[in-house]
Amino acid sequence: MRLTRGSLVGATVVVLAVVGCMGSSVQYPEVVDVTGSVLLDGKPLAGATITFVPSNGRASAGQTDANGRYTLAYTKTIAGAIFGWHRVMIRKEVIDQAFLPSQEEMLADTAQNEFLEATGVPLQVGEAAPSRSSEKHLPMPLKPPLLSVVAERYNGPHSLLFAVVDAERHVFDFAVTSE
Repeated sequence: MRLTRGSLVGATVVVLAVVGCMGSSVQYPEVVDVTGSVLLDGKPLAGATITFVPSNGRASAGQTDANGRYTLAYTKTIAGAIFGWHRVMIRKEVIDQAFLPSQEEMLADTAQNEFLEATGVPLQVGEAAPSRSSEKHLPMPLKPPLLSVVAERYNGPHSLLFAVVDAERHVFDFAVTSE
């Protein structure tokens, strides 16, 4: 039997594919589904990111829905969080509508907007912010300043919130404040 270059390449591809599939099984630690709710000043907090950060291992995160409910994801395809102690961080930022840019910032944003329009890049700006003149509104800067709606003691690496995830405890509700 005579092998041609095409059949040799084809056989090599098949062998590499089979070997690659056999050696690609990644072992993840055991996880459990984690759900719960977040209240801000007594009301459901929609659109917040909640992150469970273990002392060792990969963090899990989720987004709250309109009712403040969340479900954590360990990876894109694996729901839950690993067992053990976790620091919990809750974060939601909104555009600072009271922000008034300086004259230099307005000039820089105007120049950048004109450049983007000239090159055909669509502008993505926030809602109109009040200008220093009461007659007109200026677009928000391309990178508008953000304000955290959750108090700092709940939303950073020094958050005071924690959870211990195990087989029996995997529903966690949090009540946080804005101040």
